[in-house]
Amino acid sequence: MRTDPVFLSAMDAAVRLLAPRQHTEAELRRKLAKREFDGDIIDAVLAECRERQYVDDPATARFYLAELIRKDYGVNRVRQAMRGKGFDDGLIEEVAGEYAGSEDEFAAARKALEKKRPALERESNSRKRREKTYRFLAGKGFTGEVIRDAMADAEGDADHH
Repeated sequence: MRTDPVFLSAMDAAVRLLAPRQHTEAELRRKLAKREFDGDIIDAVLAECRERQYVDDPATARFYLAELIRKDYGVNRVRQAMRGKGFDDGLIEEVAGEYAGSEDEFAAARKALEKKRPALERESNSRKRREKTYRFLAGKGFTGEVIRDAMADAEGDADHH
């Protein structure tokens, strides 16, 4: 490992940033640049952090996906949130591709609908209720296919209540 003072100072800053929570390489790069370290030093720190496994974007992406699933987000919202975190597009597509249309995504849509059911049931006009339901799930980032399946499934449940 390098021992020059500027590198050590940048490395120390990186470790302090990573202590409370995981960061993507892009987040760490942005935060170190804000502290006015130059690009070469930042590159060296990121390489050292990767080597020591302090940053691991694929693992962080999967951890973040689990967090987004708990928030009942659909695949489109997952992609948007991951872009905001600075994940690489290829990694976003890999992780989102595993989630898209999966049983986990369908379950998240059902859970979101279940939480929203009391508000939706206040709408007496069935066409308007369906439209509000669709807009709600689309706003959570679900695709049309998942929305239609979740709504059909919920309507099947409603027939049994």
